[in-house]
Amino acid sequence: MASKVRLSQETVDGLLKALSVLSRAVDEILESGAANGAPELQIANLSRSKAQMLRLLEQQGGQTATQAARFLGVTKPAVTQLINGMVRSKLVDRSPSTRDRREVRLKLAKGGRNVLQLLRRRQHHLLRNAIRMTTGADADRWSAVLFEVAGALTRSDRAYERLCLQCGAYADESCVLVGGDAECLFRRHAGGNRARVRKTKTARKR
Repeated sequence: MASKVRLSQETVDGLLKALSVLSRAVDEILESGAANGAPELQIANLSRSKAQMLRLLEQQGGQTATQAARFLGVTKPAVTQLINGMVRSKLVDRSPSTRDRREVRLKLAKGGRNVLQLLRRRQHHLLRNAIRMTTGADADRWSAVLFEVAGALTRSDRAYERLCLQCGAYADESCVLVGGDAECLFRRHAGGNRARVRKTKTARKR
C-alpha cells in the first residue's frame, strides 16, 4: 500500500541532495576512482563505458557492435571508436560476424578479463572499508534499502515497466526494478530493443 504521508519541501529537497551525493560518490569512488586504483587499471585507461562493455561481454558472452551500442546507449560510430581503443589495449577481441558480414562480433579477451577481476577486487576493498568505518553497518541491510529506493524511484515513473537502466547487474537474470524475480529487461529485449532506453546518445569520456 502506498504511503499517504505528506512530505515537506525541505524533506524532499534533503532526499534529492542525499541521492545526488550518493550518485556522485558511487561514480567517483566505485567507478572512476576504482578504475584508477591500480597501475594495471591506469594502463588500461578504464573509463565507465569500457568497464560497462567488459561486464556486458563477461555476463552475456559474444555481442555485436550494434548490441553493444544499444547497451551503452550510444551511436554506432561512437561504439566503434570505443571498440577500436579496447582492441588496441587487448581488452576485447573482434572478428567478423558469421551471420552478417557488415557486423563485427566482440568477445572478452584475456586482458579484459584480468582488468575486470582487478576492478572488482578494488571495488570490494572500498566497500569493505566503507562498512568497517560505519558503526553498526550491515551490508545486507544496505543492499535491501538501496534496492528498495531504486525500485521505488523507477516506479515513480508510470512507465517504469518499460524502463531499462542497462545496469549490467543481471548476472542472476533478475531485475530488482520489476520485482526482483522478474526477467532482466535488457536480456528479454536484447534482440529487438523494445525496452525503452533513457541514455545519452554520445559516449562518455573514453
